[in-house]
Amino acid sequence: MVDVGGGTGGMAKVMVEACPGLKCVVLELAHVIDGLKGDEKLSFVVGDMFVSIPRADAVFLKV
Repeated sequence: MVDVGGGTGGMAKVMVEACPGLKCVVLELAHVIDGLKGDEKLSFVVGDMFVSIPRADAVFLKV
């Protein structure tokens, strides 16, 4: 799953804890995720959702 504009990964962390088989990528601007570390279930990717969104089985967009 890709959490588009996922900030520091708060929602993605909750989702991977609730669903053990889920792997999540947080797509966010560099200045937001600078210095954050992921693990085998949660990773962070620098990007702009208006340019490109990584391939995934599911994309999570929220308001």
